[in-house]
Amino acid sequence: MATDFTCIPIIDISCLVEKWNDANMDEDGGVLNLVRQLDEACRLAGFFYVKGHGIPDTLLKEVRDITRQFFYQPLEEKLKIKLSEQTGYMGYQEVGDNITKGVPDMHEAIDCYKELKHGLYGDLGKPMEGPNLWYVHISLN
Repeated sequence: MATDFTCIPIIDISCLVEKWNDANMDEDGGVLNLVRQLDEACRLAGFFYVKGHGIPDTLLKEVRDITRQFFYQPLEEKLKIKLSEQTGYMGYQEVGDNITKGVPDMHEAIDCYKELKHGLYGDLGKPMEGPNLWYVHISLN
């Protein structure tokens, strides 16, 4: 991956938020331009910031605070919600657990997804069924 960039890209996703439920969004010029911006940011920087998402600042602050509380815990606490096949590939990843192009990534993370109802997508969705463990973990503490 190239790292030939001078700042972290900031991408406005408001057109995608507006069209999220439009079956023809792939024909919208604004959405196509956004996809090109996302592609470029991923190729050049490997990550990006988004704006225009509509999430209130108060909720963003709350999530940041809760996230910091989780990641400042001892490793043995974080491992209580370790990502695995049995957890629907949701949960905590230690530094080095995530592999990109055969190389361990130097970050820790929690993978959360839209929770799928059992059977909603048949056998195809079965590996991703189950609760987001972080939510279960913070509600127990």
